[in-house]
Amino acid sequence: MKQELENKRPDSEERRSIWQRWKQNLKDWVWFCKEHPDWLDLDVQAWVSTHIGQPLRRRWQRLRELRHQNRQRQLPEWKLGQLLLFLWGSLPRMGSDLRERLTRRRKGAIRSGGRMRAFFEDMKLHPAVFVAGAVAVTAVAVCLSMYTIGATARYDGVELGTVHSAHSVSAAVDQLEENLTRQLGLVDYAYVLYVEGEPVAATTFPGAIEQLLEQLKKGYITGKGYIVHTAPYVTVVGGVNMDIGGWPSEVPVDRDSNPGAVRMSLGGVGRNIAHNMSLLGLDVRMVTAFGDDLYAQKIAASCGELGIDISQSPVIPEGHTSTYLFINDEKGDMLLAVSDMDIYRHLTPQLLSQRQKLLSGSQVLVIDTNIPAESIAYLAENCPVPIFADPVSTAKAVKLQPVLGRLHTLKPNRIEAELLSGVAITDEASLRAAADALLATGLHRVFISLGGDGVFAADRSGERVHLPVLPAEMVNTTGCGDAFMAAITWAYLAGTDLTGTAKAGLAASAIAMEGAETITPAMSAEALKLRAGL
Repeated sequence: MKQELENKRPDSEERRSIWQRWKQNLKDWVWFCKEHPDWLDLDVQAWVSTHIGQPLRRRWQRLRELRHQNRQRQLPEWKLGQLLLFLWGSLPRMGSDLRERLTRRRKGAIRSGGRMRAFFEDMKLHPAVFVAGAVAVTAVAVCLSMYTIGATARYDGVELGTVHSAHSVSAAVDQLEENLTRQLGLVDYAYVLYVEGEPVAATTFPGAIEQLLEQLKKGYITGKGYIVHTAPYVTVVGGVNMDIGGWPSEVPVDRDSNPGAVRMSLGGVGRNIAHNMSLLGLDVRMVTAFGDDLYAQKIAASCGELGIDISQSPVIPEGHTSTYLFINDEKGDMLLAVSDMDIYRHLTPQLLSQRQKLLSGSQVLVIDTNIPAESIAYLAENCPVPIFADPVSTAKAVKLQPVLGRLHTLKPNRIEAELLSGVAITDEASLRAAADALLATGLHRVFISLGGDGVFAADRSGERVHLPVLPAEMVNTTGCGDAFMAAITWAYLAGTDLTGTAKAGLAASAIAMEGAETITPAMSAEALKLRAGL
């Protein structure tokens, strides 16, 4: 077809001939006007005014009278007026459809351009007719584009509505972008929840909006002011990671490539604790820091599915979500780990102070030492709720040293307990001495994890208990400590005594150990009670 059109295209000589004919027609028109100067003397204006203008003015005056008489009604009783209003309301839609039809016809005309070009080349058109037609078409087009032709808004193939002009759509988009910028700052995309036309919340994570909507359905958010009910909840302030783990098939060889399995999973001490608490049926809120990357979107979506509220967690522009890389041995015990957690420096006391109402309204505040030391000090000094702390590691446990007396519960391992108490643990007596030293700082409870030797628990009332581990098939030990922390928080809220709380922690660790993933879906309140004998 393209080749055919190219063959029919006039050469330069033909184009000059066409131009000469048009010039001659124009000269003839000018000569006609000079020879007949009186042809414009026809009283066309008077005729149009008499036969068209006056009836239209009378009709318009009648419409204004009817509108004034029936101002409180939606439509005039005059049937013709109803028809006119209906037609006026239909014009945008009709205009939009007309525009689409004209667009399709134009495309068809382009495809058949050869025939159209030949038609116009052969047609003899007087200049006067051409000018008059062009003026009429232009006037109609201007009128329709200003008042009647609409623009149809569509999303994902579904027609949403029709407005009077494309400018209206552009203005609405600009207003939405302005509102989002005012609410969220400069972002590439966002999800906004509107109730009765009023923006209730906005976030870059769809899971957060879905959770807020679920709260609306359950009645947690009510009234014109959208006041949140004070339903019991637990808040976690800590880390979220993308975990990348390696499991060698045999005894690993140093400085060599070892065959095995590599898996990616969602992790982080804070997120793991929140995940386990959610599986145990607790209402969990979490404050952390997300990077502006794909890992953050995956973690946020998972939190939304689990019902973990992350709406108070900031997204750091151009930041990288925390990543944790670990290698286990052939038995499943961790050999080596590398962590990239620089993003947590953004969890400053200033940021936490902006969320003070959320923190102070918690039943329990669970923290891990991935956040800065000054932020831990702020939480200990300003949150009047029980604070449960996970030291995470010996390098980070020192952050808790200045605030031990303001904490409620501490869950260290053997090495972390020695570091924080200053007592070397070598036997049962030194174990009790370390626990006593920690409780002397002002702590209410301490649970010292001893690995295969179970757990030693103590509280300020003088109760001491050393419990062995529960029988379980060892598949993966990563995440057992996080499950223990979640379980003792759940048991505390249930009013369980020290021994029952320690049993709940051991049961949660056993359930987690039997799962291949960091968080096992087998975790539940019923499974925990059954395993712990509660």
